Amino acid sequence: MGLELSFGIIGALVMSLVLIPSLLAILGYKARPKALFSRRAERGVLESLLERLGKFVSSHTRSIVIAAIAISVVAAIFVTKITREVNMVEYLPEGSEPRVAEELMEEHFGGSQFFSLDIKAENVKHPAVMHTMWKLGRELRAIEHVKNPQSIADLEAEMNFQMNDRRRVPKRVEEVDNLWLFIEGKEILEQMVDSTYTEAIVQGVVDEANTKVITDAVVEIRRLLARTPTELVAVELDKLGDDERTKVNELIADELARLAWLDLKYRTGSAPPQNELRDLIIEHLKEPAAPTEDDISRLEVRLANYISSEEFEIPTPRSVAEAIAARLSQNPKAEYEEVSSELESALKEADIQYEPDQIELAADFLHSEMQNFLKEIRVEHLLSAMTKRFDIELKGYLEEDLWGELWGINDELVYISKDDYQRIFGKPADAGEVVSYSVEFTGIPPLTKKFSDELLQSQIQSMVMALVMVFILMWILLRSITGGLLAMIPIAFTTLFDYGLMGAFGLPLDNASMSTASLAIGIGIDYTIHFITRFRLELSQSKDLEAALKTTLSTTGRAILVNALTVALGFCALFFSQIEPSRRLGALLAITMFVAATAAMTIYPAVIITLKPKFLERFNKKEVAK
Repeated sequence: MGLELSFGIIGALVMSLVLIPSLLAILGYKARPKALFSRRAERGVLESLLERLGKFVSSHTRSIVIAAIAISVVAAIFVTKITREVNMVEYLPEGSEPRVAEELMEEHFGGSQFFSLDIKAENVKHPAVMHTMWKLGRELRAIEHVKNPQSIADLEAEMNFQMNDRRRVPKRVEEVDNLWLFIEGKEILEQMVDSTYTEAIVQGVVDEANTKVITDAVVEIRRLLARTPTELVAVELDKLGDDERTKVNELIADELARLAWLDLKYRTGSAPPQNELRDLIIEHLKEPAAPTEDDISRLEVRLANYISSEEFEIPTPRSVAEAIAARLSQNPKAEYEEVSSELESALKEADIQYEPDQIELAADFLHSEMQNFLKEIRVEHLLSAMTKRFDIELKGYLEEDLWGELWGINDELVYISKDDYQRIFGKPADAGEVVSYSVEFTGIPPLTKKFSDELLQSQIQSMVMALVMVFILMWILLRSITGGLLAMIPIAFTTLFDYGLMGAFGLPLDNASMSTASLAIGIGIDYTIHFITRFRLELSQSKDLEAALKTTLSTTGRAILVNALTVALGFCALFFSQIEPSRRLGALLAITMFVAATAAMTIYPAVIITLKPKFLERFNKKEVAK
């Protein structure tokens, strides 16, 4: 756009200096030199108004300057409210097919601004990587305007829920591999992980195409990635000393509190302070609640149902099953050997025949069931304490999600960052123990954010460059730094006014409106040049600032107004555009022309008369004639 405008202006200059004079000569037009600078040209209504304007400006210079400063301050306040918009949908008219499609996507499918977190690792099926992807999904869905995050880890967690009643990714390799068998070969895998299992993605979508919404979401996602460790180390809790166990428990509590807080925020819209959740979890990590009588009764019924069922390979009457269950449930923390001994003893007492391998399998299952039951009541007690302390109503997916996340208090294997490992153990982790992965944020939202940032940067650069170039030219023209600076006042005021107007009326800075400042500076400086050129001539003849001002406004002021009106009408043609940003640009530029002309004929002379700069004293008739 800049090149087109530059060539257009050069072309207009050439036509004005060559073509038009040639045509006038051909047509035989004769100039009237005496009337060229006459102060007594034919007076019309416009000339009378401009002369009155000159009188008003000369007699109210301080008031005009103060008013200009006040308007500038107000405009500067509104400038801070300008938003950036690079959404191409805004360029389409209401009701157009692409715009309707975008609205349908936002209403029914969560939006069209898709993004992905590309995960690369030696093996993305590793529990450390899978668990991280699952946590990233939990974090993403709590970010405002981010919808439908999903990854292969979510499928793994859902399968774990179906098989084991807890929606989370297991921490051990064999558990992840067992669940993977149920989803391997599914078509959806091709969209989430590559065939070599070295790359996977976490997908999501921003639900609005609004640039501010997108950029805010991108900032939050990048903050999330910045605090997510990419080098993890496995730690077996049963191998730790008391001090190390305490420190690792604090990390576990931090993670579980964060996950619980995210779920409560996502499902209910509010959540208790994260540090209070953490303190409660630490309490239950230090001292797990003992099974209550009701817990023991439930365990007894569960064991009795299993022993008397067909799944129990040793046929056992219900009465005997209940007796065995009663004996086992009295010591739910019993080791495998104790369970095997109790079971064998009870079966012998009931004179029930069995094979040795049957006892081993049955005792192993019963022991596993009892251990799992202890883990369940540990989560139940924590969840119950949480709901009572923070007045949480558990229902639907919230209870399922919290159950899966708080199951983490039972983990005997956890993954901590490499930095935390060194802090806790006082030594770096062995290279072979570190699980590393990388994350790359891609998709439409980060591109939109980059485009928006570059839009602002380009706007600032172009405006500063235009102001500097204009200042240098005015400095050369007026042969004064002070004169150059003062000549910047009208266009600086106009530019500030334009942006203040945009902020006040909620007009965004987009690809179209970003050119407003440069056009305001480039075209608006014309009026200042017109004014100061004639003002120099009149001042050289009358030596009276106020008289020179009145004459300048009643003569050259007419040309300035006609020029402003003509250019403004030209930009008004944009009102008929089908593209909304183009219509906004037309309105802004039309207003800009009148503001620039007004500033050149009021604010600029008011400042000159108030300050009476010395550079004006150097002007004389001979110098102007040159």
